Amino acid sequence: MPTPAYAACVEPGKGVQISDCFGFGDIKSVGEATNRGIPHLFSLLAAIVVVYFVWGAFKFILSRGNKEEVAEARGMITHAIVGFILLIFAFLILQALLSSLFKIQFSIIGG
Repeated sequence: MPTPAYAACVEPGKGVQISDCFGFGDIKSVGEATNRGIPHLFSLLAAIVVVYFVWGAFKFILSRGNKEEVAEARGMITHAIVGFILLIFAFLILQALLSSLFKIQFSIIGG
């Protein structure tokens, strides 16, 4: 069986057609794979941040004034807020990079 030449997957004006050479189904390019995967990744990360925040809030409520437990719960809540802010900045930076460098538009809502 002959080995495929992957350089043959490049079509002028269209780029690399990975579905023809690698069998990724209906995903035809790396940009399309990125376009489909990033919204799911951001949704998963946002859910993790929310769960961590809620966990910290429950720990805060259940601490009953114990200074060590209150400090630990506040730390968790602070970390969750910082994580959410970092997630927002990562989304904005990635949105700017993908749209300017690769002409890829993706959306979390309705993605």
